[in-house]
Amino acid sequence: MSDPLEILVLGWSGCPTTGTVREWIQQTCSEAGIPAPSVHIEYIETDAEAHRRGFVGSPTFVVDGVDLLPAVDSPPALSCRLYRLRDGRPSPLPDPADFVAALSRRAPA
Repeated sequence: MSDPLEILVLGWSGCPTTGTVREWIQQTCSEAGIPAPSVHIEYIETDAEAHRRGFVGSPTFVVDGVDLLPAVDSPPALSCRLYRLRDGRPSPLPDPADFVAALSRRAPA
């Protein structure tokens, strides 16, 4: 039996979404019928650290050192991240279907 997929969530304490992201991941995976990943949250709290880590906002989902949903042309910053749902609306979390698709691409075979 393989180990569960591990997701590192990079967050910022000033972003309210960070506090709900673990539950959102579990619910999204459950609804998609995929095994719940192991979730670890790491906080980025300084501009210097954001720049050093390439942190483009909270929450950022990382698997094996790779941002699951890379931001295009977003500079590093201590901020809440803005995602786009498939219907074009802005959201503090990615579209669940995009998240599941990105997880599936990163999951071990």
